[in-house]
Amino acid sequence: MGGLAERLLRDLVGRCRGAGIAVAFFLIPEGPAFQNLYSPEARIAADAYLQALSREFGVPVLAVNEPFAEEEFADSHHLLSAGAARFSRLFADRCLRPWMREE
Repeated sequence: MGGLAERLLRDLVGRCRGAGIAVAFFLIPEGPAFQNLYSPEARIAADAYLQALSREFGVPVLAVNEPFAEEEFADSHHLLSAGAARFSRLFADRCLRPWMREE
C-alpha cells in the first residue's frame, strides 16, 4: 500500500475523471487458502486503506461478498471457468447493474 502503486492509481483515477469516465473499485474473490495468508491485522489494515481511498476519491467499492470454495480456484487466487462464470453473474447482478443505474 502506498508508493508507486498508489501514485499510479491516483494518476489513473484522475485521468478517468478528466475524461468523464466513471470509476469504481472492486474486490475479486479469494479462496480460503489465499485468505489465510493474511493476518487479521493485515486484512483490517488493507480494508481501512481501501475505504480511505474510496472516501477520498468518492469512488464506490463493489464486492460480491459471497464465499467461493477452494475447488473453484486454480490456485486459491485465480478462478476456474465455473467459478469465474458464477462470480461474473453475481458481480453483474449485485454490483454492476445497481451501480450503473446510479451513474
